[in-house]
Amino acid sequence: SKQLRNRTAQEKGPKEMLESLGDIQIDPDQPLIDSLNVKKSLNQSLQPLEPTDIEGFMRNQYQNTIITAIEKAKEQTTKSLERSSRLKMDAEWDASKKNFYRTIGWESTTKAPSTESITPKIKIYRSVIEDLVSNRLRATNLAEAFTNAFQQVPVYGTDRTEIHICWKMMCMFLAPFGNVSKGYFLREKNALSPKELQVILRKQEKLEEQYFDFIERSTSSIRGRTGDSRPVERFVQEKIQSSRQQMDKDWAAIYYYVRCGKVDEAIRVARNKGEDQFVALLRLYAQDKPDYRQSIKEDHQNRITRQGNLDPSLKALYAALGQIKFGSKETRAVITSTQDYMWMRLASTNDYDSEDSENSLVKLQKDLKKWGPSYFNPKGTNPLLYFQILLLSQQFESAIQYLDSFPQYKVEVVHFGCALYYYGLLESKENRTGNAFAFEKMLSQFVRQFGSMDPPKFALYYFLLHDVELLKKLLVKFICDTRQLDMLGMSSDGTKIPGVVDNLPPEIASDIISQVAEEFNTTENFFESLKLFNLAGKYGKVLDIVNEQLGLMLTKPGKERSRIAETAQNVYQQYSRGGDRSVVQVHQLHKQVEAFSKLQMLLAFFECCQNEPLRLRDACNIQRKLNIIPFHQDDLQRKAQEFASLEDCIKQNFSDILLTTMKVLVALYDETQNVDEKREIKHMVRCLATFSGMISFQMPGNYNQEFIRLQAKIA
Repeated sequence: SKQLRNRTAQEKGPKEMLESLGDIQIDPDQPLIDSLNVKKSLNQSLQPLEPTDIEGFMRNQYQNTIITAIEKAKEQTTKSLERSSRLKMDAEWDASKKNFYRTIGWESTTKAPSTESITPKIKIYRSVIEDLVSNRLRATNLAEAFTNAFQQVPVYGTDRTEIHICWKMMCMFLAPFGNVSKGYFLREKNALSPKELQVILRKQEKLEEQYFDFIERSTSSIRGRTGDSRPVERFVQEKIQSSRQQMDKDWAAIYYYVRCGKVDEAIRVARNKGEDQFVALLRLYAQDKPDYRQSIKEDHQNRITRQGNLDPSLKALYAALGQIKFGSKETRAVITSTQDYMWMRLASTNDYDSEDSENSLVKLQKDLKKWGPSYFNPKGTNPLLYFQILLLSQQFESAIQYLDSFPQYKVEVVHFGCALYYYGLLESKENRTGNAFAFEKMLSQFVRQFGSMDPPKFALYYFLLHDVELLKKLLVKFICDTRQLDMLGMSSDGTKIPGVVDNLPPEIASDIISQVAEEFNTTENFFESLKLFNLAGKYGKVLDIVNEQLGLMLTKPGKERSRIAETAQNVYQQYSRGGDRSVVQVHQLHKQVEAFSKLQMLLAFFECCQNEPLRLRDACNIQRKLNIIPFHQDDLQRKAQEFASLEDCIKQNFSDILLTTMKVLVALYDETQNVDEKREIKHMVRCLATFSGMISFQMPGNYNQEFIRLQAKIA
């Protein structure tokens, strides 16, 4: 009985219990025998027990039925929830795509656009990224390349002019950053301090250039009538005639020449007017001398003392060049638009003032944020105006985030952001609502929206990212989602072809290929995973996967096992070619080769036991030759110690190895009539049973029960 067996195990030690079984002689100096857990290893009855506890059996069956029902209900509920969530997400995604396609001019609602039907605007913008990555870009900087590309976009809206102005403004900001070159897309963010960037980027020149273009267009018809070749002076004449306020013609001309960035012309007019002192001030301003503002303030004080009231144009000049404050009514004759106001504030900004100064850039930024877009664009008809204002005040993150809220500019804002981010002018920041701005996230969303149309080309957008680890992460996910393995430079048969990752440094490309291979490292994608790791030069990983997959299929007869075994054989043969220059020798892969040799023998062992007709003696001989199970008493301790270092691909099958070996021995015992052979097999069975109790390995309950039952048949 069970109580008698437990009591016997308590009374007798391990050595006495083993000696009582029969022919086994125990060496008293073997310490491993003393650590044998007799109760654990021999806690099963040697003779079948008759089932007598009917009530307990029925109770157990009832409980198992309830548990099974609960598990099935849980599984069905989980699957139903996942299916409902997936359907809802798909519906929301389709609605978002349709809305987005509509904003870029694609009106179909039946199916997603093909590669050929992508809006030409996106294709043209994307071609700039392709040229950048492949080192074919022929432009001063990325913004100039986008600007040139935009000019090729077909007319598609009334705001084309405003978008072109924004791109020209980008060119102005990014001109100091110089040319682009091969590999520049993996550069570090700029190392300039915020103050140095502020000085470089302080550009009211764009507003000056823009205003001069406006004046030329406004006076083009007058030039034909008068023959005057000076558009600013024609503009001043027309403005004075139409204005109700009194303005001095010369001071107005000087102001508008300065406003248009034509300081030399302003100096000419001031000289003709006899204002030699002001000529000197304009020259100081043109040369950007450190003390020119103080000189202008002194001139203003002297002029007030002499003249009293000043001309509105002169007041505007003092306000812009000398940081002198005037009321809006005093300068409204010339400061008539948002662009005029921004020019005056930027011209009066002192790059070296403290942040709390009235003339600092920070103060201007705070004012613009406080006023908000509704102050400059009350009707909301021209979002690009406030976007330009934010750019001019160097609030690049806020500008991109603001324009991103308008669906009609989704494509533009991504590429505006690309130009700024490329030169390190965009940083992740948290806005007033606590939502973090990250251009990387915006770029990733754009690629996901359009990536499935032409994955290799849209994947190039990720090359703009400064963070190499983030680049690898997003590119790996994108490749896995689209399953476009040709981006890694691998054809369907595993041979090397040109791929997107070839544009990256070899070590980064190899990491990306390896990470994609890890994602594909499942039974379903076994062959793709092998090809990818082989492409990445991770030969040891290839053999590890081969051994792992062969280990998983070792005990499962069928075509899949044969296919994996054949693939494994081909891989090892390929890696073993070349003698001392073979992959195995060069990369020191002897451990994997040894594991594969054992797996080959185990595969032959299971085939002898599973395929008809059974070849039991061949199976027994293979197991003897494999030598991982002791069949002699002297080998017990040594083999138990060697088990700890056995490969995982073999350990995971050890329950089947032990049980199948026991079945083979029992079948041979029943088959043979030779007394000596029976005695030998009986001794092998006892060694096998003892070995199973000595190793740190727990067989499943049903395996253990069958193992002990078979052992008991010949005990």
